[in-house]
Amino acid sequence: MWSGSICKKMTIRAEFLLCFAPPVSKGGDEEKRRSAKGNSKPDSLMHRTRLDREEVLSWGKSFKALIESKDGRAVFRSFLKKEYSQENILFYEACEELKQLTDDQEIFDKARNIYDDYISTWSPREVSLDSVLRDEIQERMINPDKDMFNNANDHIYNLMLRDSYPRFKTSDIYRAALDESRTGYV
Repeated sequence: MWSGSICKKMTIRAEFLLCFAPPVSKGGDEEKRRSAKGNSKPDSLMHRTRLDREEVLSWGKSFKALIESKDGRAVFRSFLKKEYSQENILFYEACEELKQLTDDQEIFDKARNIYDDYISTWSPREVSLDSVLRDEIQERMINPDKDMFNNANDHIYNLMLRDSYPRFKTSDIYRAALDESRTGYV
């Protein structure tokens, strides 16, 4: 029979490894896009599976280093999911994607999706914003631009920095990332 601590360690490792698992496909657009590229592997398997020790250590020293790292965001997203606040990192990432767009129609569509997914009081993943920020965004939805969520994005960034990040640094999932970076491979 397995002891409780061994089971807990195995569970933590499994949760950590799921950070790098490809999303479950239902045969939709993602699969078609990969096929068109002549590539059968999901994008998440295309990036490295080796965690750099220095990079993982930097996540514990700097929230900015964590959030700017693709692997760091994946680990942090998994942590936030366990804390039932994954919408914060998803909103942050969506806003960062919006800032990169140049086509007016793409900006309009992305802004509408962000509003529907994270800002609307009916949204399934509503982020915690005060009424001033929410009203500012609603007014700007008349003529969306790629900077319209900047204040809200800064608010959510600071919320994650002050609230979630200190808990992340002491979490089992971050310790698992540190352990994996010692051995070299996920």
